[in-house]
Amino acid sequence: MKKMFIVSIIMLSLLTGCSGTAFEAYSTAVNNTEGAMYGKSKTDFQMEMDFNLEGLTRDEIRKVEPWKHFSYESTMTYNRELAQELVELYVKAYNLGIEGRIYKNKDRTILVSPILPKVVLLDGLDELMPDTSGGIDRGISEDSLEKLNKLWMKLLNNENRTSIGNIIISTPGGEIKSKEYIMNLGTEELRPVLKESMDILLQDDFIKRLGQENEHVNLMVIKDIDNIIDDIQVDSFSHRAFIDRDGFVAEETIEMDLDFTKLNNFMINKISINISIQNWDLGRKVEIAFPEINEDSIVRLNDILQHEEFNQFKGGLR
Repeated sequence: MKKMFIVSIIMLSLLTGCSGTAFEAYSTAVNNTEGAMYGKSKTDFQMEMDFNLEGLTRDEIRKVEPWKHFSYESTMTYNRELAQELVELYVKAYNLGIEGRIYKNKDRTILVSPILPKVVLLDGLDELMPDTSGGIDRGISEDSLEKLNKLWMKLLNNENRTSIGNIIISTPGGEIKSKEYIMNLGTEELRPVLKESMDILLQDDFIKRLGQENEHVNLMVIKDIDNIIDDIQVDSFSHRAFIDRDGFVAEETIEMDLDFTKLNNFMINKISINISIQNWDLGRKVEIAFPEINEDSIVRLNDILQHEEFNQFKGGLR
């Protein structure tokens, strides 16, 4: 805690404007928050889509309409000292609501949901993911990542687009004094950075090899990406974060409005995204109560994925 106190003092000196930029102050707070051993966090994700319905049949419109709204809400309690987590989540999509709880205790992860007859054992989930070792899947080079980092840091450190000030906010832990970090960007700032980012990626050996392996991807990336970026309009992009006196990010919101109406034959006209995150009880010890389970009450994820009914459903999605 003594080290955290020292970091917090340094953080506060940055926030008072003695040195550094608003984004540097925010970055320090993010590092502090991610390094908290214990805490609670709530994320609320909302997305609204306006579809281009021109030329669609009545049946096609009926299928598209339910996708206009998608929402996701989760509350996480974590104890990193014991490698324990509890995530309570609720997802609403296609006029359906799905809720559940994910418990993680070291190497054991389970999913409990009222829509499932048994507890789903998620152990070994990584083994079910595609193998990304070796070959072209080794990923983008460190040199390209460094260039991308410098490019975006230059934009995010622009003091004309970021600011910081004092404010009092309400959190699940009560009212607190905080510093408010604000960033506003639009098409004018984002478009050239996106284009330069794509130039960096297209020069990377990983992307080149990906294009060689898949002609369709190669044509799409090289021929269309500049035109797509030119035709996408960022109506608004704002990021607000509230940093408490201990140097943690207590709350942040991201709002984005994208306009795709200039794209030819594109099904979506506009997308609005709103993300809200709250953090509290950071650094305070928490206890997570895990449900008792036995072999008769669980089903393994791999068994579900191999089930005949799931394979029929998966086949219908292709």
